[in-house]
Amino acid sequence: MCLTRVGFAQLGQVIVPKSNINGCEPFTEEMFDAEARKSIFHNNVGAELPVILLDRGDCSFVIKVRNVEKVGGSVALIGDTKTENSEIYIMSDDGSGHSVNIPSFFVRKSAGDAFKAAYESGSRIVIKITIETGKLGQTAQVDLWYSTPFDLTLDQLKALETTIPQFGESIKFLLKLRSKPCISCDSFTKENDCLSDGLFCPLMPVNSDRLFKSFIEAIPGRALIKQSLLAKCVHMTIY
Repeated sequence: MCLTRVGFAQLGQVIVPKSNINGCEPFTEEMFDAEARKSIFHNNVGAELPVILLDRGDCSFVIKVRNVEKVGGSVALIGDTKTENSEIYIMSDDGSGHSVNIPSFFVRKSAGDAFKAAYESGSRIVIKITIETGKLGQTAQVDLWYSTPFDLTLDQLKALETTIPQFGESIKFLLKLRSKPCISCDSFTKENDCLSDGLFCPLMPVNSDRLFKSFIEAIPGRALIKQSLLAKCVHMTIY
Protein backbone atom coordinates (compact mmCIF):
# COMPACT_ATOMS: atom_id res chain seq x y z
CA MET A 1 0.00 0.00 0.00
CA CYS A 2 1.30 3.45 -0.92
CA LEU A 3 0.32 6.02 1.71
CA THR A 4 0.21 9.70 0.82
CA ARG A 5 -0.98 12.80 2.60
CA VAL A 6 -4.04 12.90 0.36
CA GLY A 7 -5.10 9.22 0.30
CA PHE A 8 -3.69 5.86 -0.65
CA ALA A 9 -3.19 3.50 -3.55
CA GLN A 10 -3.12 -0.27 -3.16
CA LEU A 11 -2.64 -3.28 -5.41
CA GLY A 12 -4.90 -6.17 -4.56
CA GLN A 13 -5.47 -9.70 -5.74
CA VAL A 14 -9.14 -10.59 -6.08
CA ILE A 15 -10.23 -13.74 -4.23
CA VAL A 16 -13.63 -15.43 -4.57
CA PRO A 17 -14.75 -17.70 -1.69
CA LYS A 18 -15.81 -21.27 -2.50
CA SER A 19 -18.75 -20.91 -0.08
CA ASN A 20 -20.36 -18.20 2.03
CA ILE A 21 -20.29 -16.08 -1.12
CA ASN A 22 -22.63 -13.53 0.46
CA GLY A 23 -20.23 -13.09 3.40
CA CYS A 24 -22.98 -13.17 6.00
CA GLU A 25 -21.21 -15.77 8.18
CA PRO A 26 -17.70 -15.55 9.64
CA PHE A 27 -15.17 -17.01 7.21
CA THR A 28 -13.20 -20.18 7.91
CA GLU A 29 -10.21 -21.62 6.07
CA GLU A 30 -12.16 -24.32 4.24
CA MET A 31 -14.29 -21.66 2.54
CA PHE A 32 -11.33 -20.72 0.30
CA ASP A 33 -9.18 -22.57 -2.22
CA ALA A 34 -5.59 -23.56 -1.45
CA GLU A 35 -3.94 -20.49 -3.01
CA ALA A 36 -6.31 -18.11 -1.27
CA ARG A 37 -5.63 -19.79 2.07
CA LYS A 38 -1.92 -19.04 1.72
CA SER A 39 -2.64 -15.36 1.19
CA ILE A 40 -5.35 -14.92 3.81
CA PHE A 41 -4.47 -17.33 6.60
CA HIS A 42 -0.71 -17.78 6.25
CA ASN A 43 0.30 -14.23 5.27
CA ASN A 44 1.96 -15.50 2.09
CA VAL A 45 1.45 -12.33 0.05
CA GLY A 46 3.58 -10.32 -2.33
CA ALA A 47 2.87 -6.78 -3.42
CA GLU A 48 -0.85 -7.53 -3.76
CA LEU A 49 -2.99 -7.74 -0.66
CA PRO A 50 -6.14 -9.92 -0.51
CA VAL A 51 -9.32 -8.39 -1.93
CA ILE A 52 -12.38 -10.57 -1.28
CA LEU A 53 -15.33 -10.47 -3.68
CA LEU A 54 -18.80 -11.14 -2.25
CA ASP A 55 -22.38 -11.08 -3.51
CA ARG A 56 -24.92 -8.51 -2.46
CA GLY A 57 -27.88 -9.60 -0.32
CA ASP A 58 -29.03 -11.63 2.72
CA CYS A 59 -27.37 -9.37 5.32
CA SER A 60 -26.13 -5.82 5.74
CA PHE A 61 -23.10 -4.44 3.93
CA VAL A 62 -21.46 -3.80 7.29
CA ILE A 63 -21.67 -7.49 8.27
CA LYS A 64 -20.10 -8.50 4.95
CA VAL A 65 -17.22 -6.04 5.19
CA ARG A 66 -16.57 -6.81 8.85
CA ASN A 67 -16.33 -10.53 8.08
CA VAL A 68 -13.82 -9.77 5.31
CA GLU A 69 -11.79 -7.68 7.73
CA LYS A 70 -11.88 -10.33 10.45
CA VAL A 71 -10.59 -13.04 8.13
CA GLY A 72 -7.69 -10.87 6.99
CA GLY A 73 -8.94 -9.25 3.79
CA SER A 74 -7.61 -5.78 3.00
CA VAL A 75 -10.52 -4.70 0.78
CA ALA A 76 -14.08 -5.96 0.27
CA LEU A 77 -15.78 -5.90 -3.13
CA ILE A 78 -19.55 -6.34 -3.12
CA GLY A 79 -20.96 -7.38 -6.47
CA ASP A 80 -24.50 -6.41 -7.39
CA THR A 81 -26.75 -9.40 -8.11
CA LYS A 82 -29.02 -7.47 -10.49
CA THR A 83 -28.30 -5.90 -13.86
CA GLU A 84 -29.04 -2.27 -13.06
CA ASN A 85 -27.47 1.16 -12.71
CA SER A 86 -25.52 0.13 -9.60
CA GLU A 87 -23.81 3.52 -9.25
CA ILE A 88 -26.99 5.07 -7.83
CA TYR A 89 -26.88 2.80 -4.78
CA ILE A 90 -24.92 3.47 -1.61
CA MET A 91 -23.76 0.75 0.76
CA SER A 92 -25.79 1.79 3.78
CA ASP A 93 -24.62 1.56 7.38
CA ASP A 94 -26.52 -0.59 9.88
CA GLY A 95 -25.43 1.62 12.77
CA SER A 96 -22.23 -0.27 13.59
CA GLY A 97 -20.07 0.64 10.59
CA HIS A 98 -17.83 2.93 12.65
CA SER A 99 -15.89 -0.14 13.82
CA VAL A 100 -14.96 -1.28 10.28
CA ASN A 101 -11.41 -0.35 9.28
CA ILE A 102 -11.02 -1.53 5.68
CA PRO A 103 -12.34 0.06 2.48
CA SER A 104 -15.18 -1.53 0.52
CA PHE A 105 -16.62 -0.97 -2.94
CA PHE A 106 -19.89 -1.81 -4.69
CA VAL A 107 -19.45 -3.01 -8.29
CA ARG A 108 -21.80 -3.76 -11.15
CA LYS A 109 -23.04 -7.33 -11.71
CA SER A 110 -21.15 -7.47 -15.00
CA ALA A 111 -17.88 -6.63 -13.23
CA GLY A 112 -18.49 -9.16 -10.45
CA ASP A 113 -19.41 -11.87 -12.95
CA ALA A 114 -16.26 -11.15 -14.98
CA PHE A 115 -14.10 -11.44 -11.86
CA LYS A 116 -15.76 -14.74 -10.92
CA ALA A 117 -15.35 -16.21 -14.40
CA ALA A 118 -11.67 -15.24 -14.55
CA TYR A 119 -11.06 -16.58 -11.05
CA GLU A 120 -12.77 -19.89 -11.85
CA SER A 121 -10.58 -20.27 -14.93
CA GLY A 122 -7.49 -20.00 -12.75
CA SER A 123 -6.50 -16.49 -13.81
CA ARG A 124 -4.71 -14.24 -11.37
CA ILE A 125 -6.73 -11.03 -10.98
CA VAL A 126 -4.82 -7.96 -9.82
CA ILE A 127 -6.53 -4.59 -9.42
CA LYS A 128 -5.35 -1.18 -8.29
CA ILE A 129 -7.48 0.71 -5.79
CA THR A 130 -6.92 4.42 -5.28
CA ILE A 131 -8.70 6.52 -2.68
CA GLU A 132 -8.23 10.28 -2.71
CA THR A 133 -9.07 12.26 0.40
CA GLY A 134 -8.24 15.76 -0.81
CA LYS A 135 -5.37 18.09 -0.05
CA LEU A 136 -4.32 19.57 3.26
CA GLY A 137 -6.10 22.83 3.93
CA GLN A 138 -9.01 22.01 1.66
CA THR A 139 -12.58 21.95 2.91
CA ALA A 140 -13.86 18.40 3.37
CA GLN A 141 -17.25 17.63 1.85
CA VAL A 142 -19.53 15.29 3.79
CA ASP A 143 -22.69 13.99 2.12
CA LEU A 144 -25.75 12.76 4.00
CA TRP A 145 -28.03 10.76 1.72
CA TYR A 146 -31.69 10.14 2.45
CA SER A 147 -34.59 8.82 0.40
CA THR A 148 -37.79 9.97 2.16
CA PRO A 149 -38.79 12.34 4.99
CA PHE A 150 -38.97 9.28 7.23
CA ASP A 151 -35.20 8.88 7.01
CA LEU A 152 -34.43 12.33 8.38
CA THR A 153 -36.65 14.17 10.84
CA LEU A 154 -36.71 17.85 11.67
CA ASP A 155 -35.29 17.05 15.12
CA GLN A 156 -32.33 15.30 13.47
CA LEU A 157 -31.76 18.28 11.20
CA LYS A 158 -31.79 20.63 14.20
CA ALA A 159 -29.29 18.36 15.98
CA LEU A 160 -27.03 18.58 12.95
CA GLU A 161 -27.37 22.36 13.04
CA THR A 162 -25.70 22.43 16.47
CA THR A 163 -23.07 19.79 15.67
CA ILE A 164 -21.74 20.70 12.25
CA PRO A 165 -20.72 24.35 12.87
CA GLN A 166 -18.17 23.12 15.42
CA PHE A 167 -16.02 22.02 12.47
CA GLY A 168 -15.88 25.59 11.17
CA GLU A 169 -14.65 26.04 7.61
CA SER A 170 -12.90 22.64 7.56
CA ILE A 171 -16.06 20.74 6.65
CA LYS A 172 -18.94 21.36 4.26
CA PHE A 173 -22.08 19.37 4.96
CA LEU A 174 -24.38 18.54 2.03
CA LEU A 175 -27.78 16.88 2.17
CA LYS A 176 -28.51 14.76 -0.90
CA LEU A 177 -31.70 13.07 -2.01
CA ARG A 178 -31.49 9.46 -3.15
CA SER A 179 -33.82 8.33 -5.90
CA LYS A 180 -33.96 5.80 -8.71
CA PRO A 181 -34.90 6.11 -12.39
CA CYS A 182 -37.76 4.13 -13.88
CA ILE A 183 -37.66 5.17 -17.52
CA SER A 184 -39.25 1.89 -18.67
CA CYS A 185 -42.19 2.14 -16.25
CA ASP A 186 -45.71 2.59 -17.59
CA SER A 187 -47.25 6.06 -17.75
CA PHE A 188 -49.48 5.44 -14.70
CA THR A 189 -46.47 4.61 -12.50
CA LYS A 190 -44.50 7.59 -13.78
CA GLU A 191 -47.43 9.89 -13.09
CA ASN A 192 -48.19 8.59 -9.59
CA ASP A 193 -44.80 7.58 -8.23
CA CYS A 194 -42.15 9.65 -10.00
CA LEU A 195 -41.09 13.08 -11.19
CA SER A 196 -39.73 14.21 -14.58
CA ASP A 197 -41.27 11.36 -16.57
CA GLY A 198 -39.71 8.58 -14.49
CA LEU A 199 -36.24 10.08 -13.98
CA PHE A 200 -36.70 10.46 -10.23
CA CYS A 201 -38.65 7.85 -8.23
CA PRO A 202 -38.36 7.37 -4.45
CA LEU A 203 -36.48 4.60 -2.69
CA MET A 204 -38.65 3.20 0.09
CA PRO A 205 -37.27 3.42 3.65
CA VAL A 206 -36.17 0.13 5.20
CA ASN A 207 -38.37 -0.75 8.16
CA SER A 208 -39.57 -4.18 9.30
CA ASP A 209 -42.59 -2.84 11.20
CA ARG A 210 -45.75 -4.06 9.45
CA LEU A 211 -47.79 -1.03 10.50
CA PHE A 212 -45.17 1.32 9.10
CA LYS A 213 -45.00 -0.64 5.85
CA SER A 214 -48.78 -0.45 5.42
CA PHE A 215 -48.66 3.27 6.08
CA ILE A 216 -45.82 4.00 3.67
CA GLU A 217 -47.23 1.84 0.89
CA ALA A 218 -50.46 3.85 0.97
CA ILE A 219 -48.61 7.08 0.10
CA PRO A 220 -48.06 7.76 -3.62
CA GLY A 221 -44.38 7.80 -4.53
CA ARG A 222 -44.69 11.25 -6.10
CA ALA A 223 -45.91 12.67 -2.79
CA LEU A 224 -42.99 11.03 -0.98
CA ILE A 225 -40.35 12.44 -3.27
CA LYS A 226 -41.94 15.91 -3.11
CA GLN A 227 -41.83 15.78 0.68
CA SER A 228 -38.20 14.67 0.46
CA LEU A 229 -37.38 17.75 -1.60
CA LEU A 230 -39.23 19.88 0.95
CA ALA A 231 -37.13 18.36 3.75
CA LYS A 232 -34.01 19.28 1.80
CA CYS A 233 -35.24 22.88 1.48
CA VAL A 234 -35.87 22.97 5.25
CA HIS A 235 -32.34 21.72 5.85
CA MET A 236 -30.86 24.37 3.56
CA THR A 237 -32.81 27.05 5.45
CA ILE A 238 -31.72 25.78 8.88
CA TYR A 239 -28.12 25.12 7.98
